[in-house]
This record gives sequence, C-alpha cells and structure tokens, in this order.
Amino acid sequence: MTLRDVGEQAAMLLTGVLYGAGYVFAGLADPARVRAMLGFSGLGTDGWHAWPVFSLFVALIVAMWGIRMGQRLRRPVLARSFSRIIYDEMDLRALVGAVLLGAGWGIAGFVPSTALAALTSVPIDAGLFLFGAIIGIVGVDLVARRGNEPQKRL
Repeated sequence: MTLRDVGEQAAMLLTGVLYGAGYVFAGLADPARVRAMLGFSGLGTDGWHAWPVFSLFVALIVAMWGIRMGQRLRRPVLARSFSRIIYDEMDLRALVGAVLLGAGWGIAGFVPSTALAALTSVPIDAGLFLFGAIIGIVGVDLVARRGNEPQKRL
C-alpha cells in the first residue's frame, strides 16, 4: 500500500464521517422527521420543519461546487485516475431503482446511508431496515444474474 493509497483511504473515511455527521445534524437520520418532510404532514403546525429540505439544497450546492472544482483538475489529488461514469440514456433498471428508493424512503424514513447514521440513535429500526435492504440488494442481484444465464433449449 503506497502513501497515495493511504491518503485516498483517509479521504474516503473523512468524507464518510462528514456525510454521516451531516445527515444526523440535518435530522435526516430521524425517520419520523423524514416521513413528515416527504409527506408534508404537519404543514403549518410544529410537525413539519424545512431544515432537512434546506440541508439537502445546501448539500446539492456544495456537491455541484465540488464537481466543478474537480473538472478543473488535470489529475486527481489522491487517486490514480478520474472515475467518470457517463450515462447516455435512462434505462428501466435505473428508473425502477429510483422509484423503489423513493418509496422506501417515504415509507420507512430511511435510505441505506441514513440508516447507517441512525444506528447510533435508533439501532433496532435502522438495523431492521439495513437487514431488509441487504436482502433486497442480494435478491435483485440473484434475479439479474439468473436473467443473464444462457437459456436452455428443449
């Protein structure tokens, strides 16, 4: 492991800690607050707060700024090369995945990243959600692999 590899791993750890702390600080690790935000329940009462929406907006601005700064670099600061994924078109799998993620977030108040952050505050709920998410991830992977197998002819 080179010094560059250690720096890359340290940067990933630091950004993960910042990401998780941001979720907890913004209240996005609280499933009740997230469900209230997504459903606008309690609008006009003390039940709905704009803070999570504001924090998501600020996070989007910071991410856009980071992407713009990264595009100006000739090479990455810590990694060996840039990792760029270019999507030419929207596929059905990505669309269904986005719908399922949004539905799960609205129903449970968690997405995998917020559930990891919420393990400190609501460990049973977050743990059950993560267990279900792992089952779903493995299940979709198994179905996708099975669909890619060559068909047997009769």
